[in-house]
Amino acid sequence: PTPTPTPAPAVVVPEPTSITSNPVDEVGLTYEISGRGKEGGNEGRMCIFTVTLRLDGKPVPNPSKDDLKVYMDCPGGQPRLNVMGGAGGAYHVGFTPTAGGQYWCDFVWRGHWCKEPYMLGVKTNTNKIPDHTYVGPERKAAGVMVIPSTSTLSVPNSTSVSTAATTTTTTTANRRSSYTTRTKEPSPQHSICSGRTCEMTDEEIGTFNITCKDDSGEILKGDFHFDIQINGTSPVETKIVNNSDGTYKCTFGPASAGEYTLEVTYKGKQLNHGTWEVNVVEAIGGIQFEDITILFHTTQGGRLKTTGGDLDNFIIKASGDASPEIFDLEDGRYTLDYHVVPGSNVIDVKAEGKSLGGFPLTWTI
Repeated sequence: PTPTPTPAPAVVVPEPTSITSNPVDEVGLTYEISGRGKEGGNEGRMCIFTVTLRLDGKPVPNPSKDDLKVYMDCPGGQPRLNVMGGAGGAYHVGFTPTAGGQYWCDFVWRGHWCKEPYMLGVKTNTNKIPDHTYVGPERKAAGVMVIPSTSTLSVPNSTSVSTAATTTTTTTANRRSSYTTRTKEPSPQHSICSGRTCEMTDEEIGTFNITCKDDSGEILKGDFHFDIQINGTSPVETKIVNNSDGTYKCTFGPASAGEYTLEVTYKGKQLNHGTWEVNVVEAIGGIQFEDITILFHTTQGGRLKTTGGDLDNFIIKASGDASPEIFDLEDGRYTLDYHVVPGSNVIDVKAEGKSLGGFPLTWTI
């Protein structure tokens, strides 16, 4: 007799992991990022950005700061966040990153998740942004998948954004890329030359400093190439040393006696206070007098200021043939260039009729 065939074992198909539909699709919630820290910042320094939430293209109704929760997937785990505002759907988010890397931000408004995270680039003290792969533990725990948009942009250094449900390197077409970082460039308008030697002997080396800043006025660390052009009586050797803190120490000379004009540029554009004249004289009897630079930091309400703009409030008096030059570094600090004279030297800086702390300075040569 023909044997009865043994039936094949039943194939058990496991139920798919349940992932709820993204609530953002149900309510039409979108966000836009703006503000000074919209691209990120530097480790150890406060970063503040603004996220504006819209519902079907209109500001979210009756907002309060308690409506928004922000989760960050980043090096070192979730940092301490401060969420402020809410008026008109605009929330201000502040935090201090403890390490450089990619900081992925998820926004949840009244329980509704925005469809994809936003990436901030935080630079290390060597001006690098290390990769950090997005996992989104809070999003996974809530069972909400990332919903990619239709415009695909690759993530720098081949970093992908992944969840249990999907892998994507996409971003919304009608706003700035969430997953793309741009290398910041020095701004010639905001970068400033200070501590400039204006008079020297033919045996001396002239000096000045460059403070490198980006378009937002923030000090920009990195290794950037600045050009120094000197026109005058004879060729002059120049040297630039990167201090690795956003400033550069520059030297020039020695030079033959005569008049010289210096110009400092970045990619052909002149820096703030980037051109001046230098008078070189013959050294007599070995006596040399130096230019000095005085740095002072202003305060307001007992705290150090972080913005400039007070130049018009200062009255400067000094001994010597010429008035000192004062420069606004635009971060609450100011430098004062002064040429030392034989005998008594006095420098006084006043605001509202009163000498600033530490002034007047007096000494005798």
